[in-house]
Amino acid sequence: NPTVVINTSCEHMTDDWFYDLPDGQFVVLQTNNYFENSQHINCVASVEAALEKYQFSEVLYSGEIETMLYDRYMIIGIK
Repeated sequence: NPTVVINTSCEHMTDDWFYDLPDGQFVVLQTNNYFENSQHINCVASVEAALEKYQFSEVLYSGEIETMLYDRYMIIGIK
């Protein structure tokens, strides 16, 4: 079993990968609000929306960084 699961491109896939993880899994994820990119099938509007979508039992860190085109969101925690 992996110690940590890292997904830096959640916007490119459905949420199944997250919900298929066992409870208690340490997870690092990143997503963004770049809806204009046609390859992004699963964006969120804010870090708060990402926290609602990806239900963690414990959030160790959540934050965002602004880029020229979009905002990038990160959540680190225990599923």
